[in-house]
Amino acid sequence: MLLKAQLVSVLLYALVLAANAHMAAWSRGMYCMKGRGGENNMNNNLPVNPLVDLTQKDWWFQHYQGCDKEPPPAGDYLELPAGGSFTVEIATNRAFTTFGHNRNFNGYFGGPQELEYTPWGCVSDPNLHTPNQDSAPGTVFAISYQNSIDKVTPENLVVFTVRYKTPWQRVTSYDVPKDLPPCPPGGCTCAWGWIPMGCGQPNMYMQGHKCIVTGSTSTKKLAVAKPPVYCENDRSKCVKGAKQMIFYFQKDGNNVFNVPKMPTYNEVMGFSEGAQNDIFEDSNLVSTVGNVLLNSYVNLPSNCYSVSNLPTNTEWTLVTNVYSPVASNAMIVESREELKSISTDSITTETSSQITSSDKSPINGTDMKTEFDNSPKKTI
Repeated sequence: MLLKAQLVSVLLYALVLAANAHMAAWSRGMYCMKGRGGENNMNNNLPVNPLVDLTQKDWWFQHYQGCDKEPPPAGDYLELPAGGSFTVEIATNRAFTTFGHNRNFNGYFGGPQELEYTPWGCVSDPNLHTPNQDSAPGTVFAISYQNSIDKVTPENLVVFTVRYKTPWQRVTSYDVPKDLPPCPPGGCTCAWGWIPMGCGQPNMYMQGHKCIVTGSTSTKKLAVAKPPVYCENDRSKCVKGAKQMIFYFQKDGNNVFNVPKMPTYNEVMGFSEGAQNDIFEDSNLVSTVGNVLLNSYVNLPSNCYSVSNLPTNTEWTLVTNVYSPVASNAMIVESREELKSISTDSITTETSSQITSSDKSPINGTDMKTEFDNSPKKTI
Protein backbone atom coordinates (compact mmCIF):
# COMPACT_ATOMS: atom_id res chain seq x y z
CA MET A 1 0.00 0.00 0.00
CA LEU A 2 2.86 2.36 0.82
CA LEU A 3 4.48 1.78 -2.57
CA LYS A 4 1.15 2.36 -4.31
CA ALA A 5 0.65 5.60 -2.38
CA GLN A 6 4.15 6.73 -3.32
CA LEU A 7 3.48 5.94 -6.98
CA VAL A 8 0.23 7.91 -6.99
CA SER A 9 2.02 10.84 -5.34
CA VAL A 10 4.78 10.76 -7.95
CA LEU A 11 2.32 10.58 -10.84
CA LEU A 12 0.29 13.47 -9.48
CA TYR A 13 3.47 15.53 -9.20
CA ALA A 14 4.31 14.64 -12.80
CA LEU A 15 0.88 15.86 -13.88
CA VAL A 16 1.36 19.12 -12.01
CA LEU A 17 4.68 19.57 -13.83
CA ALA A 18 3.00 18.81 -17.15
CA ALA A 19 0.35 21.42 -16.42
CA ASN A 20 2.90 24.23 -16.18
CA ALA A 21 3.25 26.36 -19.27
CA HIS A 22 5.68 25.40 -22.02
CA MET A 23 7.45 27.64 -24.55
CA ALA A 24 6.91 29.20 -27.97
CA ALA A 25 8.88 31.64 -30.13
CA TRP A 26 6.86 34.86 -30.41
CA SER A 27 7.21 37.14 -33.45
CA ARG A 28 5.06 39.42 -35.60
CA GLY A 29 4.87 36.65 -38.19
CA MET A 30 3.80 33.79 -35.93
CA TYR A 31 0.66 31.74 -36.38
CA CYS A 32 -1.85 31.73 -33.52
CA MET A 33 -0.48 34.94 -31.95
CA LYS A 34 -3.93 36.21 -31.00
CA GLY A 35 -5.63 32.88 -30.33
CA ARG A 36 -8.37 31.41 -32.49
CA GLY A 37 -11.58 32.47 -34.16
CA GLY A 38 -10.91 36.18 -34.57
CA GLU A 39 -10.14 36.83 -30.91
CA ASN A 40 -7.27 39.03 -29.73
CA ASN A 41 -6.30 37.32 -26.51
CA MET A 42 -3.52 39.19 -24.71
CA ASN A 43 -3.23 36.25 -22.32
CA ASN A 44 -2.83 33.65 -25.06
CA ASN A 45 -0.74 30.53 -24.41
CA LEU A 46 -2.15 28.31 -27.16
CA PRO A 47 1.06 28.23 -29.30
CA VAL A 48 3.21 26.88 -26.45
CA ASN A 49 1.59 23.45 -26.36
CA PRO A 50 3.94 20.51 -27.01
CA LEU A 51 3.23 17.64 -29.40
CA VAL A 52 3.17 13.99 -28.36
CA ASP A 53 1.50 10.79 -29.58
CA LEU A 54 -0.45 12.49 -32.39
CA THR A 55 -0.99 11.61 -36.03
CA GLN A 56 1.07 13.59 -38.52
CA LYS A 57 -2.06 15.35 -39.75
CA ASP A 58 -2.66 16.62 -36.22
CA TRP A 59 0.88 17.50 -35.08
CA TRP A 60 1.94 19.17 -38.32
CA PHE A 61 2.11 22.90 -37.49
CA GLN A 62 -0.20 22.28 -34.49
CA HIS A 63 -3.17 21.39 -36.68
CA TYR A 64 -4.89 19.53 -33.83
CA GLN A 65 -5.61 22.83 -32.09
CA GLY A 66 -6.22 24.90 -35.23
CA CYS A 67 -3.06 27.02 -35.14
CA ASP A 68 -2.25 26.29 -38.79
CA LYS A 69 -5.49 28.09 -39.69
CA GLU A 70 -4.58 31.27 -37.78
CA PRO A 71 -1.94 33.10 -39.86
CA PRO A 72 -0.62 36.54 -38.92
CA PRO A 73 -2.23 39.66 -40.41
CA ALA A 74 -1.40 40.33 -44.06
CA GLY A 75 2.00 41.98 -44.35
CA ASP A 76 3.28 40.77 -40.96
CA TYR A 77 6.38 38.60 -41.29
CA LEU A 78 9.27 37.30 -39.28
CA GLU A 79 12.10 39.06 -41.13
CA LEU A 80 15.29 37.09 -41.83
CA PRO A 81 18.20 39.34 -42.89
CA ALA A 82 20.53 37.33 -45.15
CA GLY A 83 23.95 37.07 -43.51
CA GLY A 84 22.66 38.73 -40.35
CA SER A 85 20.57 37.68 -37.38
CA PHE A 86 16.99 38.00 -36.16
CA THR A 87 15.45 37.98 -32.71
CA VAL A 88 12.34 36.35 -31.24
CA GLU A 89 10.91 36.17 -27.74
CA ILE A 90 10.72 32.69 -26.22
CA ALA A 91 7.95 32.71 -23.64
CA THR A 92 5.19 30.72 -21.98
CA ASN A 93 2.45 33.22 -22.73
CA ARG A 94 1.84 36.29 -24.88
CA ALA A 95 1.58 38.25 -21.61
CA PHE A 96 5.29 37.61 -20.98
CA THR A 97 6.36 39.27 -24.25
CA THR A 98 6.28 42.74 -25.78
CA PHE A 99 3.32 41.55 -27.86
CA GLY A 100 1.10 41.43 -24.75
CA HIS A 101 -0.46 44.08 -22.52
CA ASN A 102 2.91 45.55 -21.57
CA ARG A 103 4.74 46.55 -24.75
CA ASN A 104 7.72 47.50 -22.59
CA PHE A 105 8.03 44.10 -20.92
CA ASN A 106 11.74 43.49 -20.27
CA GLY A 107 11.87 40.30 -18.21
CA TYR A 108 14.93 38.09 -18.67
CA PHE A 109 12.74 34.98 -18.73
CA GLY A 110 9.62 34.58 -20.84
CA GLY A 111 7.60 33.70 -17.77
CA PRO A 112 7.91 34.13 -14.00
CA GLN A 113 11.21 35.83 -13.18
CA GLU A 114 11.74 33.68 -10.08
CA LEU A 115 12.39 30.16 -11.35
CA GLU A 116 10.67 27.24 -9.67
CA TYR A 117 12.40 23.86 -9.44
CA THR A 118 11.33 20.26 -8.95
CA PRO A 119 12.80 18.29 -6.02
CA TRP A 120 15.29 16.73 -8.46
CA GLY A 121 16.56 20.08 -9.75
CA CYS A 122 14.65 20.69 -12.99
CA VAL A 123 13.18 24.10 -13.79
CA SER A 124 9.42 23.57 -13.60
CA ASP A 125 8.11 27.12 -14.10
CA PRO A 126 8.65 28.26 -16.74
CA ASN A 127 8.74 24.66 -17.97
CA LEU A 128 12.10 24.72 -19.76
CA HIS A 129 12.73 20.95 -19.50
CA THR A 130 16.24 21.54 -18.16
CA PRO A 131 18.03 22.10 -14.83
CA ASN A 132 20.12 24.99 -16.20
CA GLN A 133 21.08 26.86 -19.36
CA ASP A 134 24.14 24.73 -20.10
CA SER A 135 21.89 21.66 -20.30
CA ALA A 136 19.29 23.27 -22.58
CA PRO A 137 19.11 21.08 -25.73
CA GLY A 138 18.95 23.64 -28.54
CA THR A 139 16.23 25.15 -30.74
CA VAL A 140 15.97 25.70 -34.50
CA PHE A 141 14.19 27.55 -37.26
CA ALA A 142 13.44 25.84 -40.56
CA ILE A 143 12.25 27.43 -43.81
CA SER A 144 10.15 26.32 -46.77
CA TYR A 145 9.92 28.35 -49.98
CA GLN A 146 6.19 27.74 -50.08
CA ASN A 147 3.93 30.72 -49.40
CA SER A 148 1.11 28.40 -48.36
CA ILE A 149 1.48 26.36 -45.18
CA ASP A 150 -0.60 23.63 -46.85
CA LYS A 151 2.20 23.01 -49.38
CA VAL A 152 4.98 22.57 -46.84
CA THR A 153 6.44 19.05 -46.57
CA PRO A 154 9.25 17.55 -44.47
CA GLU A 155 11.42 17.52 -47.60
CA ASN A 156 11.02 21.22 -48.46
CA LEU A 157 11.20 22.45 -44.85
CA VAL A 158 14.95 22.92 -44.22
CA VAL A 159 16.60 23.73 -40.90
CA PHE A 160 18.60 26.92 -41.58
CA THR A 161 19.69 28.04 -38.12
CA VAL A 162 20.43 26.42 -34.74
CA ARG A 163 20.95 28.00 -31.34
CA TYR A 164 22.58 25.82 -28.68
CA LYS A 165 21.71 26.12 -24.96
CA THR A 166 18.16 27.24 -25.67
CA PRO A 167 15.35 27.60 -24.78
CA TRP A 168 16.34 29.65 -21.75
CA GLN A 169 16.14 33.45 -21.82
CA ARG A 170 13.27 35.33 -23.44
CA VAL A 171 15.17 37.40 -26.02
CA THR A 172 16.96 34.93 -28.30
CA SER A 173 18.73 35.57 -31.61
CA TYR A 174 19.43 33.27 -34.54
CA ASP A 175 21.91 33.60 -37.43
CA VAL A 176 20.83 33.54 -41.09
CA PRO A 177 22.90 32.01 -43.95
CA LYS A 178 24.23 34.76 -46.23
CA ASP A 179 23.14 32.86 -49.35
CA LEU A 180 19.53 32.34 -48.28
CA PRO A 181 17.56 33.48 -51.37
CA PRO A 182 14.57 35.85 -51.42
CA CYS A 183 11.13 34.39 -50.76
CA PRO A 184 8.40 34.13 -53.42
CA PRO A 185 5.52 36.63 -53.45
CA GLY A 186 3.50 36.07 -50.29
CA GLY A 187 6.59 35.10 -48.31
CA CYS A 188 7.98 31.81 -47.05
CA THR A 189 6.78 29.48 -44.31
CA CYS A 190 9.03 28.96 -41.29
CA ALA A 191 8.85 26.67 -38.27
CA TRP A 192 10.42 26.90 -34.82
CA GLY A 193 11.09 23.69 -32.94
CA TRP A 194 12.96 21.83 -30.23
CA ILE A 195 13.17 18.45 -28.52
CA PRO A 196 13.54 18.51 -24.71
CA MET A 197 16.60 16.69 -23.38
CA GLY A 198 14.78 15.61 -20.24
CA CYS A 199 13.09 16.99 -17.11
CA GLY A 200 9.56 15.94 -17.99
CA GLN A 201 7.60 13.95 -20.50
CA PRO A 202 9.25 13.37 -23.91
CA ASN A 203 7.63 15.45 -26.63
CA MET A 204 8.46 17.81 -29.48
CA TYR A 205 7.60 21.31 -30.66
CA MET A 206 6.73 22.61 -34.14
CA GLN A 207 5.35 26.14 -34.37
CA GLY A 208 4.55 28.09 -37.54
CA HIS A 209 5.66 31.56 -38.70
CA LYS A 210 5.20 33.52 -41.92
CA CYS A 211 8.69 34.70 -42.80
CA ILE A 212 10.53 36.69 -45.44
CA VAL A 213 14.23 36.92 -46.34
CA THR A 214 15.54 40.48 -46.59
CA GLY A 215 18.67 41.95 -48.18
CA SER A 216 19.34 38.97 -50.43
CA THR A 217 20.20 38.76 -54.12
CA SER A 218 21.15 35.08 -53.97
CA THR A 219 19.94 32.76 -56.72
CA LYS A 220 20.84 29.57 -54.87
CA LYS A 221 18.24 26.89 -54.23
CA LEU A 222 17.77 24.82 -51.11
CA ALA A 223 18.57 21.14 -51.40
CA VAL A 224 15.96 18.53 -50.52
CA ALA A 225 16.01 18.06 -46.75
CA LYS A 226 16.96 14.65 -45.37
CA PRO A 227 16.10 13.23 -41.93
CA PRO A 228 18.86 13.82 -39.36
CA VAL A 229 20.65 10.78 -37.94
CA TYR A 230 22.05 10.09 -34.48
CA CYS A 231 25.83 10.43 -34.81
CA GLU A 232 27.21 11.48 -31.43
CA ASN A 233 29.76 8.66 -31.32
CA ASP A 234 30.49 8.41 -35.05
CA ARG A 235 30.74 11.67 -36.99
CA SER A 236 30.88 9.79 -40.30
CA LYS A 237 27.19 8.99 -39.83
CA CYS A 238 26.12 12.64 -39.50
CA VAL A 239 23.86 13.83 -42.31
CA LYS A 240 25.61 16.61 -44.21
CA GLY A 241 23.74 19.35 -46.00
CA ALA A 242 20.04 20.17 -45.78
CA LYS A 243 18.31 18.46 -42.86
CA GLN A 244 14.70 18.08 -41.82
CA MET A 245 13.40 19.02 -38.41
CA ILE A 246 13.32 16.17 -35.89
CA PHE A 247 9.95 14.41 -35.79
CA TYR A 248 9.68 12.01 -32.87
CA PHE A 249 7.33 10.68 -30.17
CA GLN A 250 4.31 10.68 -32.54
CA LYS A 251 1.88 8.01 -33.73
CA ASP A 252 3.12 8.42 -37.29
CA GLY A 253 5.23 10.73 -39.42
CA ASN A 254 8.36 10.22 -37.30
CA ASN A 255 11.71 10.53 -39.10
CA VAL A 256 13.92 9.38 -36.21
CA PHE A 257 13.71 5.89 -34.72
CA ASN A 258 15.27 3.91 -31.87
CA VAL A 259 18.00 6.37 -30.91
CA PRO A 260 20.00 5.61 -27.73
CA LYS A 261 19.29 9.02 -26.20
CA MET A 262 17.08 12.05 -26.74
CA PRO A 263 17.37 13.29 -30.37
CA THR A 264 18.15 16.95 -29.73
CA TYR A 265 19.16 19.88 -31.95
CA ASN A 266 22.90 19.78 -31.27
CA GLU A 267 25.90 17.52 -31.95
CA VAL A 268 23.91 14.45 -30.91
CA MET A 269 21.97 14.62 -34.20
CA GLY A 270 24.65 16.30 -36.31
CA PHE A 271 23.49 19.92 -36.02
CA SER A 272 26.21 22.56 -35.78
CA GLU A 273 25.42 25.85 -34.06
CA GLY A 274 24.54 28.99 -35.98
CA ALA A 275 23.64 29.53 -39.63
CA GLN A 276 23.51 26.30 -41.63
CA ASN A 277 25.55 27.28 -44.68
CA ASP A 278 25.60 23.83 -46.31
CA ILE A 279 21.87 23.58 -47.12
CA PHE A 280 22.06 24.54 -50.81
CA GLU A 281 22.11 22.36 -53.91
CA ASP A 282 25.72 23.32 -54.69
CA SER A 283 27.02 23.22 -51.11
CA ASN A 284 30.41 21.69 -50.36
CA LEU A 285 29.21 19.07 -47.91
CA VAL A 286 31.97 19.06 -45.31
CA SER A 287 30.73 18.38 -41.81
CA THR A 288 31.08 21.34 -39.45
CA VAL A 289 29.92 19.44 -36.39
CA GLY A 290 32.51 19.33 -33.62
CA ASN A 291 33.94 16.22 -32.04
CA VAL A 292 33.03 17.02 -28.44
CA LEU A 293 30.77 14.29 -27.14
CA LEU A 294 27.80 15.44 -25.11
CA ASN A 295 27.11 14.03 -21.67
CA SER A 296 25.57 10.55 -21.87
CA TYR A 297 22.88 11.45 -19.39
CA VAL A 298 19.60 13.25 -19.87
CA ASN A 299 20.61 15.99 -17.42
CA LEU A 300 23.91 16.89 -15.82
CA PRO A 301 23.04 16.54 -12.09
CA SER A 302 24.31 13.31 -10.56
CA ASN A 303 20.82 12.24 -9.48
CA CYS A 304 19.67 11.78 -13.08
CA TYR A 305 19.67 8.51 -14.99
CA SER A 306 20.95 7.46 -18.38
CA VAL A 307 18.36 7.35 -21.18
CA SER A 308 17.10 3.93 -22.22
CA ASN A 309 14.02 2.40 -23.82
CA LEU A 310 12.87 5.61 -25.47
CA PRO A 311 9.48 5.38 -27.20
CA THR A 312 9.45 4.41 -30.86
CA ASN A 313 6.82 5.30 -33.44
CA THR A 314 4.76 2.27 -32.40
CA GLU A 315 5.04 2.34 -28.63
CA TRP A 316 4.93 4.78 -25.76
CA THR A 317 6.52 3.43 -22.59
CA LEU A 318 7.69 6.00 -20.08
CA VAL A 319 10.06 4.89 -17.33
CA THR A 320 9.60 7.76 -14.92
CA ASN A 321 13.19 7.77 -13.69
CA VAL A 322 14.46 8.44 -17.22
CA TYR A 323 13.24 12.00 -16.88
CA SER A 324 12.63 12.52 -13.19
CA PRO A 325 14.24 10.39 -10.44
CA VAL A 326 11.53 9.17 -8.09
CA ALA A 327 11.12 6.99 -5.03
CA SER A 328 11.86 3.71 -6.78
CA ASN A 329 13.61 2.74 -10.00
CA ALA A 330 10.94 0.09 -10.45
CA MET A 331 8.09 2.58 -10.78
CA ILE A 332 6.95 2.35 -14.38
CA VAL A 333 4.00 4.00 -16.07
CA GLU A 334 2.93 1.41 -18.60
CA SER A 335 0.94 3.81 -20.76
CA ARG A 336 -0.35 7.34 -20.92
CA GLU A 337 -3.82 5.99 -20.18
CA GLU A 338 -2.52 4.88 -16.78
CA LEU A 339 -1.74 8.49 -15.94
CA LYS A 340 -5.24 9.54 -16.93
CA SER A 341 -6.80 6.89 -14.70
CA ILE A 342 -5.69 8.51 -11.43
CA SER A 343 -8.71 9.63 -9.45
CA THR A 344 -8.64 13.16 -8.06
CA ASP A 345 -11.19 15.94 -7.79
CA SER A 346 -8.72 18.57 -8.98
CA ILE A 347 -7.96 17.02 -12.37
CA THR A 348 -10.07 16.88 -15.51
CA THR A 349 -9.01 15.55 -18.90
CA GLU A 350 -9.76 16.91 -22.33
CA THR A 351 -9.55 15.45 -25.80
CA SER A 352 -7.75 17.40 -28.52
CA SER A 353 -11.06 18.58 -29.97
CA GLN A 354 -12.17 19.93 -26.58
CA ILE A 355 -9.15 22.15 -25.99
CA THR A 356 -10.08 25.82 -26.11
CA SER A 357 -7.99 28.96 -26.14
CA SER A 358 -6.52 30.33 -22.96
CA ASP A 359 -9.23 32.87 -22.21
CA LYS A 360 -11.44 29.88 -21.36
CA SER A 361 -8.88 27.48 -19.97
CA PRO A 362 -5.93 28.39 -17.71
CA ILE A 363 -3.85 25.54 -19.08
CA ASN A 364 -4.17 24.68 -22.75
CA GLY A 365 -3.40 21.26 -24.19
CA THR A 366 -0.59 20.24 -21.89
CA ASP A 367 1.50 17.10 -22.49
CA MET A 368 -1.33 14.96 -21.13
CA LYS A 369 -4.10 17.30 -22.31
CA THR A 370 -4.74 17.76 -18.58
CA GLU A 371 -6.32 20.85 -17.08
CA PHE A 372 -6.11 21.85 -13.45
CA ASP A 373 -9.29 23.68 -12.54
CA ASN A 374 -7.69 25.88 -9.89
CA SER A 375 -4.55 26.86 -11.81
CA PRO A 376 -4.33 30.65 -12.25
CA LYS A 377 -3.44 32.24 -15.56
CA LYS A 378 0.02 33.71 -15.92
CA THR A 379 -0.63 37.43 -16.24
CA ILE A 380 1.45 40.48 -15.60
